[in-house]
Amino acid sequence: MSDQESKPFWKEIGPIILGGTLAVVGGTLTSWFAFNLQNNASNFKAEIDRQAVLAGFQAEVELNLIKLKEPI
Repeated sequence: MSDQESKPFWKEIGPIILGGTLAVVGGTLTSWFAFNLQNNASNFKAEIDRQAVLAGFQAEVELNLIKLKEPI
């Protein structure tokens, strides 16, 4: 009897199942991390845009106050 014939079934299929499981878990984690990073970047950009609009309004108000204080 050769080694191939006496090898148990689980020793042949085990590495395939392990490899498939690791591939699925790795793909899932990679997708989750990519989504999380993209979501954080989107939130950060939205916050910067909000602050830019507020700074623009503040500059406009300050300019109007300066013009009101100046004599004509």
